[in-house]
Amino acid sequence: MRDIINIRLKAVYEFIAEHYKILLIFSVPIAFVYHLLFLLMGGPINILTFNLTALGQIFLGFLFIGTLMTVMIYIIDGLTNKRKIDVAELKHFTKQNIFIITISIFLVILLANIGFILLIIPGIIAFTRLASVPFLISLDKVKLFHSIDLSFEFSKNYTWPMFFCLLIITFIQFNVQAVLGFLQINLGGFVGTIINALVYIIEIILVYHFYLDIKRDMLATLDKQLPPAIE
Repeated sequence: MRDIINIRLKAVYEFIAEHYKILLIFSVPIAFVYHLLFLLMGGPINILTFNLTALGQIFLGFLFIGTLMTVMIYIIDGLTNKRKIDVAELKHFTKQNIFIITISIFLVILLANIGFILLIIPGIIAFTRLASVPFLISLDKVKLFHSIDLSFEFSKNYTWPMFFCLLIITFIQFNVQAVLGFLQINLGGFVGTIINALVYIIEIILVYHFYLDIKRDMLATLDKQLPPAIE
């Protein structure tokens, strides 16, 4: 497990080191939209003349997460495969996948929360073993419930490595914020939101690399199950 964690964290580090400028550029509009949502949901300066219902807030929250996930999947996969980021293609990809990805995220979070209620560990297992569902849906065009089955089946070897990698990233974020707070450097407002957006992007990059492992295992298993070619 330690080897898997080291390999995945190294891959994420190398990806960020190579593409950090693009990631920083995209973190700014993400932080802006997040701030806008905060205001829409009744922040300190409510820009609406009415308050959204709890259901409306949940809908906006999942729509934001789904949009962010969809856009970042396109960008991360494109950068990994050395494809040029095309705005028109990104728009088409987002329009094609945003609805189903948002639904898949809702189901993953729902199942994970049910697991957390049961005894925490089932929630961790549910979340990590279903984390690759949005990638299977958008990049491999797998149907929603079939992608849930595939992700749960083929990610069993990566459950705890993925969890500890996410835990390490969260731990680093917490300590950086703690040190900056100790130095009395205020990260509130828009700058703090940008940092949180960057951390979320890094987590998506991490899950993407685990998705590549899961996809590799799926293809290897499929090759073994196929009958030999008739000569």
